[in-house]
Amino acid sequence: MRVPSSERALTADGELDACLKSGRPKRLYGGNALRLALSVGAGWLLFLSFPPRTLWFLAPVAIALLTAVLQGRSLRAGFGFGYAAGLGFFVPLLPWVGAYVGATPWLALAAIEALAFGVFGVLAVAVGRAPFPRCGLRVHGSPPKHFVAEFRSAVSRGGVWPSGRRTVRCCRWLRSQGRQVFPS
Repeated sequence: MRVPSSERALTADGELDACLKSGRPKRLYGGNALRLALSVGAGWLLFLSFPPRTLWFLAPVAIALLTAVLQGRSLRAGFGFGYAAGLGFFVPLLPWVGAYVGATPWLALAAIEALAFGVFGVLAVAVGRAPFPRCGLRVHGSPPKHFVAEFRSAVSRGGVWPSGRRTVRCCRWLRSQGRQVFPS
């Protein structure tokens, strides 16, 4: 809802504030700034999961955090948040390169390699929009909840992950929609 300029109010510190007349609460911190910090944090968690540290269990947490950040975003924002996660991962991972060639090539290499994370962000947003509601193929939703459900199901079946059953169910659903499962 846009507030006409005649209804806007000037705050004491000189900011233009349309929230006073519209009744909406004023946001102190932007949602994108928090998402950006969380995506960089996801890259940092992924960095912490690599050797020589023994925190390998942080890798799925990092991916779940990144996919949660990407939920409901545009493709451009998906690239940006994925790229930020890539920088959060590669900048601390590759400082040894700077010892041989200097800081500029090290940061350039990290920036170029972070592009792959940006592509992941775009693909994750695109898959999140895909029309597979009954297949369980949505990347977003709740990645940690999905992982817990899969783990609980695997433990109850003696360590067998039920992904095969989900794949069969997805193929049946696609066939029922008149789609070809494996195009020839």
